[in-house]
Amino acid sequence: MKRNNHIKTISPVGKKESKNKVEGDVADWNNIDDLIADIRQTPLSKSEVGAVHVAIAEAYLDVTNNILAHYKQSLEETVREWKKLDEMRKNFDEKYNLAKVRLSLSSK
Repeated sequence: MKRNNHIKTISPVGKKESKNKVEGDVADWNNIDDLIADIRQTPLSKSEVGAVHVAIAEAYLDVTNNILAHYKQSLEETVREWKKLDEMRKNFDEKYNLAKVRLSLSSK
């Protein structure tokens, strides 16, 4: 049996630059799927199969970590915006209450 050593190497996953990070991660999942398809067509020894499984697990972990990092960053940005809005609401309430006091004093 002739060995086929034309397995794609795993490129750094999740390093694509795109406007929408999740789209880049979807492409990374497709890259992993292509890699798995290539591996299924290649005869490997047991040790090579084990090494491939480890490499695939690392690739999945990288992609998952990148997706989680994206959502964490998005959540942090949302929290910052909420804090800004809350501060604006507090400032408005303070000015509104002062205006009500002034109005009540001027009407007396």
